[in-house]
Amino acid sequence: MMIKGGEISANLHSFTPGYKIMRELRLIAEHSNRGNAMSPSETYQISLAKLGAVTLFDINENMTAFSESWFNYAYQQAVGQKTKKILFKFNHGAYINSAGIAIFIQIIAQTIKRNQVIGITGLSRHFVKVFNILGITKFAKIYDNVQMAVEALNA
Repeated sequence: MMIKGGEISANLHSFTPGYKIMRELRLIAEHSNRGNAMSPSETYQISLAKLGAVTLFDINENMTAFSESWFNYAYQQAVGQKTKKILFKFNHGAYINSAGIAIFIQIIAQTIKRNQVIGITGLSRHFVKVFNILGITKFAKIYDNVQMAVEALNA
């Protein structure tokens, strides 16, 4: 997959009371159409919001091999902001396949190298179980909701 253009829009509007979206990122990713039913290009969107000392990744998209460059790019944007605490919020309907789990593990490895703390919220029961089985929860705590996560991570 190649990144096309690098279309980025910065929107500062209310995300939750008292907090602002740090940056809303939009990137068009292209991938080859090798015998699959996927369209030749897809758009991945994620909002990065600063919630106290925590950078929230508000994820509405599926985490798959096609989104690897996008998630790595979004993570680098957070690193550029010198964030030490990251919260991944998976919204309803966001799916993570095996390639997406591998991407997530790579991001966790980077957070460990940078002494960052990572939290996760919004996972279905199925993915909570999968993350526990894979040992991801040894490195990233799963929270019931954003408020609980932000309070714990900001403490």
